[in-house]
Amino acid sequence: MNKNMRYWAMCVIAAVVLILITVFTISNNNRKGYTETTVQEDQQHAMDQQETGENGVNNQKLQNDSARQRSEARLDKDNLNRYLHKQDDILSDMMKAMKTIPKTGNASIDFLEAMVPCNEAAIGLAESYLLYGGNDEALAALAEDVILNQDNEIIQFQKLMKKYQSESHVNEDKENAFLDDYDTMLDQDHDIDKSGTQSLEHAFSEGMIAHHKITVELEKSIAEYTDYEEIRTLAENLLANQKEEMEKLSEYVP
Repeated sequence: MNKNMRYWAMCVIAAVVLILITVFTISNNNRKGYTETTVQEDQQHAMDQQETGENGVNNQKLQNDSARQRSEARLDKDNLNRYLHKQDDILSDMMKAMKTIPKTGNASIDFLEAMVPCNEAAIGLAESYLLYGGNDEALAALAEDVILNQDNEIIQFQKLMKKYQSESHVNEDKENAFLDDYDTMLDQDHDIDKSGTQSLEHAFSEGMIAHHKITVELEKSIAEYTDYEEIRTLAENLLANQKEEMEKLSEYVP
């Protein structure tokens, strides 16, 4: 009897141990699964936060870019309007000055007198383009060349006027023929249609082309009526340079 009781006691103890081992194993697996799940959830949460942060940064960058683009567009429009206003003043002052040149009796002196305000206007247009934000590389280089070259030409015109005035040479027939062409040119409509102007580059190019068309007419006329070969050569050189510039400028006019 005692032997049987010991046997059953050992069986009970073994069963209890087995149950405890099973419970411990299950509990450990649950804790492990919970831990793994928690780690995965934490990792996913961190990834979600990072993605949210990146989206926030990207959205803020898009907003900043959009605001900057709107600001730049407003500035471009303001600069364009300022340039157009200045262009009108420059060309208007040029035409007023050209209408008041004195009649000297010498067509070449008349031509040189008229060319001074023409060159001053070209310089003013070029300076305004650069002042109001002109940043096209080719046009900026052209504008700088205009400023330098036409300023030097004014000095040359003034020296030639002084020289011819000292000679007191008069040829009223040729002067009258030149002034007939001159007056016809002045009477033409030189207004620029700005309704389709799209950019500062467009405006500057149109203004310079309109300006050059006027001086081209003067150069053609004086080449025919001058009494001086050096004036004819000067006019032909000016004409060639301005036609070349007009060709470059026309690329910016739609």
